[in-house]
Amino acid sequence: MAPATLSRLTALVLVALPVAGCGVYDIPNLETQAKATFAEVREQYRSRAELVPKLVEAIGPIAAQEREALAAVDQAFARATGVKVEAGTVQDRDRFREYQDTQNGLTGALGRVFDAVERAPDLAADRNIVALRTQIRASEDRAGAKLRDYNGVARAYNSEMRAFPSIFWAIIWGAKAMAVSDPPPEGGPRPA
Repeated sequence: MAPATLSRLTALVLVALPVAGCGVYDIPNLETQAKATFAEVREQYRSRAELVPKLVEAIGPIAAQEREALAAVDQAFARATGVKVEAGTVQDRDRFREYQDTQNGLTGALGRVFDAVERAPDLAADRNIVALRTQIRASEDRAGAKLRDYNGVARAYNSEMRAFPSIFWAIIWGAKAMAVSDPPPEGGPRPA
């Protein structure tokens, strides 16, 4: 082998080796972080879901005139709790969208119930209802914050998958892009 060829080969190896290791752990680390953050989102929605039957039970006997709003909450609650999700849901755009749509539907239905509560002084003054509204709002706020955190990590993961040299690792590992959530609808539960 000629000395010029040998020096080129050596230079190529010296440049290629450090670059080859770049990003090797970035994709799995970001994937793990995104899935963990999405688990926190699911936990906040689960926490809210535990409060919904209690709210319906507390309002139901007092507010016969709000049967339609309570029925909408019951239906949205059934849809939201009927969608099963796990960590891999973040890489299945259709299942992720279905999950988010059902959660947003429940948020909207709760908002309508809270509007009805505001219009009914006897409901607005009930301590149990006020406490449940406050707890649901706190769960919604925490879920929204965690969803924003998840979106940030998912965007970083998706960007890293397209960046050089990580794109090679993404291809080798068969990494899939993660779904990013749309912001929740306006008019959700915002009790005072």
